[in-house]
Amino acid sequence: MFQNDKINVIIISVLWKNLCFSNKIRYNKYWNSKREINAGVRENEDYFQDFQK
Repeated sequence: MFQNDKINVIIISVLWKNLCFSNKIRYNKYWNSKREINAGVRENEDYFQDFQK
């Protein structure tokens, strides 16, 4: 029983890391295109900092 719980925790943490990583890539693509449109103006910089944590 304890062994199964350990394995489940490992699987969930790996999946969660992959989810966070893919979200970060997607947001970075969005942010780069937004920054080009705004010619370097970063009105959402605080939100971007929070997202990177």
